[in-house]
Formats: sequence, structure tokens, C-alpha cells
Amino acid sequence: MYAMFPDHPENLNDHYVTQALRTLIEFAKSGREASWMPSWLGAQQPGVNLEASIKKLIALSLTGFLAAPEFRAVLQFTACARRLSKVLMALIPTLTQLGHIRHQQVRHFFDEFGYAQFLSTPEGHNLRQLDVHAYLLTERFVHGCADKQQFGGHGQFNLNRAHTLLKDSWNVERLLLGDGADYWMRLDGRGLSGEIHPTEHNWVDYDSLGHIVLCVLKDTPDWRGYVLANHSDDLQWIAACGSWAAREILGIAQDAQLPRLPDTEMAKRFFDGDVALFTALRDAYCNRKPKT
Repeated sequence: MYAMFPDHPENLNDHYVTQALRTLIEFAKSGREASWMPSWLGAQQPGVNLEASIKKLIALSLTGFLAAPEFRAVLQFTACARRLSKVLMALIPTLTQLGHIRHQQVRHFFDEFGYAQFLSTPEGHNLRQLDVHAYLLTERFVHGCADKQQFGGHGQFNLNRAHTLLKDSWNVERLLLGDGADYWMRLDGRGLSGEIHPTEHNWVDYDSLGHIVLCVLKDTPDWRGYVLANHSDDLQWIAACGSWAAREILGIAQDAQLPRLPDTEMAKRFFDGDVALFTALRDAYCNRKPKT
């Protein structure tokens, strides 16, 4: 449990949180109990019932970890790191050369009829590299926010330092993007505009964490019912952000029009209340012209 849920933040992202929640649910199904849980997720005594920890993690996940600001800062940063990596890949030609090199390596070393060959394209390798960039940048972020201890260890997480670095990263992203028109043009020119993963909208105007957590819960009858009974407001919020999983749980038609969320609420959720930053990034990432 300590490896999965440390006391202080380590490298994590939306998918990590979701799979950790799924692991707890599977443990609970098998009747297991935890001998320890971190203070931010439950009591610290032997024989902890996992149900309470699952409920706590669900509540955190569906509210953007507002009640756990240290972990929230890491989740905000890892989404920003992936967006920034993609912006830089669009604007700096040499960064896309790695995809071409990896494609050549696959062509040379793997069987021509192998699975790797069928999946290999320079553009695909570049897009998959975004996961690596985000992981490494978040690793450095977490390390830089940990106060050093005299005798080793991770040290306390410095939340003020985390917020400073996070806001610096947001401002760099805003500066590089401008109005977004040049970004989308260059991205299309490098063949990177067809990514399925909604990189540009995660933690900007789309609650990716809430959505993928609901993708797990909707297929677990007991927890689906629990979420519907106890987190209906959160479900409505996530559905308004565009989550089909939230709509499915609520019984709302996928093509139904939902009221647009106020900018102040969106900014509070994703950018700690900075409305100007939220609107600038949202508008830039939505400024995508049709292909000609």
C-alpha cells in the first residue's frame, strides 16, 4: 500500500490514480484488508477497511483533488507537461526527428510482418514520446518540490514551491501558444494533429481524471450506484465538461445539450481560480481551423 499510496506526492497522473482506485476495488472484492493507509486516504491502524479508502479516493478524483492540494499540484503539472511537450514538438523542428529515428530502428531490427512494424510511424513514435516527456518532467518537478532531509529520504513536499513552478509553466505555455493559430498550423504540418488522446484539453476545459475514473466505476454495479447516489453534482459537472461516461451513469443522452459551465468555475477547477489564464489557454486550444 505504501508503494502505491505514499504519504507525500510522487510521480503520478490521471491514469495512475484510476488504476490505483481499480486495484483497491479489486482488493475489496476479494475480502482483503489493508494493514496501513496514508493519512490523506484513511486511518492508520491495522485492519483498515478498504471501503472507506475507496470512497475517499473517489471523492478526491471527482473533485480534482481539491482536498489534497499537494497531489492536485502534481496532477496539474503532469497534464501541463504533456501539453507543453506537444507545443514544443510543434514549434521546434528538431524535436520531431526522434520519431523518425525510432521508426528507422523498428524498420531495421524487427520482422517486417511483426506487430511493431504495423504500428510504427514517425508521427506515432513522436506522440508516444509525449508520455515519456511528461513522466520525466513530472519526476523533476516532484524532486524539485521536496525539501531535502539531512539523512536522506524524500522530505516534505513544498506546496508553495510547487505552485510557483506550476504557474511559471502555465505562463510559458500561454506565451508559446499565443492565439493558438500558429500552433495548430505547425502541428498539422508535422502530422501530429490526429492524436486521439485529448492532450490539449486535459486539465484545461476537460476533466480527464473524473472521466476515466467514471469509466472504471460505471462497469462496477455497486460503485456505480454509490457514485450516482452520493456524487450526483460531481457527475453533472463532469458531464458538462464532455464526459460520455458521466452522461451514461446519469442517463443523459449523449447528444443532449448541457448548460455551459461558468468560466469562474472552470478556472477554479483547473487553474486555481485564474480566469484570464483559463480563457487564454482554452481559446488558444479551441482555435483550430478546418483543414483546407
